[in-house]
Amino acid sequence: MKMDPNAPINPYKHLNCNGQIDNQYKGLTKREYFATMAMQGLLAKYNLKTPEDQEIIAKISIQLADTFISELNK
Repeated sequence: MKMDPNAPINPYKHLNCNGQIDNQYKGLTKREYFATMAMQGLLAKYNLKTPEDQEIIAKISIQLADTFISELNK
């Protein structure tokens, strides 16, 4: 089964006072979660001094998340 990168990492449902589902709150997607974890590791290693450095780390984090999801789906 292939992973949907836009699926929520921890979905949950909100029930109203009648016990019926009002909304489904999704939170972070799997892609966002994996990118966050990659960014956390990169930030622990590299000292960012400029906005350009920050942009590079953000782009690399997203690329790593996409690569990870692609490998899982093989």
